Amino acid sequence: MKKHYFARKGMNFLKEIVLLFGFYRETMQETSKPAPPARPVPPNVRPPRPRLPFEKGPTDLGSWAYEHRVGLCCMIIAYLAFGIVFVSVKIAMNQERVEGAMYIDLTDMQQALETLQQQVPEQQDEGDDFSNVKNRISDENGRSESVGRTTASTAGGGASSSKSIADFMEGLDEEAAAVAGRVKASQDAFAKGRREEQEMIARSKAQREAKEGEKESGVKQKGSVLISYWLPGRRDVSLYMPAYQCEGGGEVTVNITVNRNGKVVSASMKESSTNSSCINDMAILAARNSRFNVDDTGSDKQSGTITYIFVPQ
Repeated sequence: MKKHYFARKGMNFLKEIVLLFGFYRETMQETSKPAPPARPVPPNVRPPRPRLPFEKGPTDLGSWAYEHRVGLCCMIIAYLAFGIVFVSVKIAMNQERVEGAMYIDLTDMQQALETLQQQVPEQQDEGDDFSNVKNRISDENGRSESVGRTTASTAGGGASSSKSIADFMEGLDEEAAAVAGRVKASQDAFAKGRREEQEMIARSKAQREAKEGEKESGVKQKGSVLISYWLPGRRDVSLYMPAYQCEGGGEVTVNITVNRNGKVVSASMKESSTNSSCINDMAILAARNSRFNVDDTGSDKQSGTITYIFVPQ
């Protein structure tokens, strides 16, 4: 038995020596081989960035939703609860408004409104004639009173109906007064525009005649004339011709004061053969718009007169 044991031990030792010798031989052959050539690296090429182990890669929408599923569920539940509360409150408020609604019978008011609508076209048709404005307003007030009496007599069904009709008639009177005020304002504006238009026409005509007859200025004419003035040392440059807007006729003399530039700085009534305020006012207006020649050597305030003759139209 001992012989066999030592024989096996000797065979194993020989095998290990053979294996070590083979491994040593292979190692020596590998080290003796030449190293392979290095792979050339192209210039200006950045090597790929190495991925770090703690970096997270891109995730898709499904993965993100799954990771945050708890927060998404809470948000959806909160929005649903808010929507349910909001709709419930709106429904409750609408129900309260319907329960507190009031119903008013407007039959009498509609009848009065129809009467007013029938009267409005008549007011608009009559509004074009400004000469009958006063009479029209007087008639309108009369019709309003009759309508008020008729409505009051037919609507005597209760205190609330009478009060409503009284309020309506009060509003109707206020509307009629407002219409009358607007018509009067339109009439005044029309008359003012008419006067300004006539004044501009007369002023333009006077200036044109003054330019055409500039050589004859300062010359005393024979016979009766429409305008004559007394202003020693001065001649007229532009005499304003009064527009014939007044009824009747007469002779008016106006005192004037002229400065060195030939402008009339003041005008006042001296004497008049008529009591018409329209003629006297037109004469003073014409005197203020008149012009005379410049006199630097004269007095700063030179007095004179202008006489206007208004021919009856």
